[in-house]
Amino acid sequence: MKGFTESWLRANHRGISDEDLERALAQGSTRQPVLEWDVSFEPVIRRDVRIWIRINGWRAASLNEMARSVRGKVHLKQRDRAIVCEAARLAGIPRATGKRQISMIIRVPKSQRRWDPDALWKSTLDACKHACLIVDDSPVYLQLGQLTYDRERGPLRTTIVLEDLP
Repeated sequence: MKGFTESWLRANHRGISDEDLERALAQGSTRQPVLEWDVSFEPVIRRDVRIWIRINGWRAASLNEMARSVRGKVHLKQRDRAIVCEAARLAGIPRATGKRQISMIIRVPKSQRRWDPDALWKSTLDACKHACLIVDDSPVYLQLGQLTYDRERGPLRTTIVLEDLP
């Protein structure tokens, strides 16, 4: 946990145990965390020109969640950016240099209902842009693919599929 600023940790210590918080503060932390949430990453699967990123236990913040409060929106978007950036870094995905198509496959737990098709795109696209997986979220550099729900019900999982376009 080394590398956190004291003010950031004091304000955003959700998900960090009190012991880890005190240990990080005692170590003289200086930068923000890369990842503090309980998610896991599966290896990237590359098929032809597609890049598949699977993130277990995570989904992007929905528009309704981000509309509740400004502070909540900032926190949710920081969380999403950190998770997608870490997944891209661990997988060694190259930076986007041209137009890409992005699609998402969401596996939803049995007890949870599905989200509206447009609810998860905003935070996902912002996180992908921050992680340099897409150049920009304008139509010049991005083509939206489909948001599909996995037929297999099980633990929450998000798969981001990137495809380079000519």
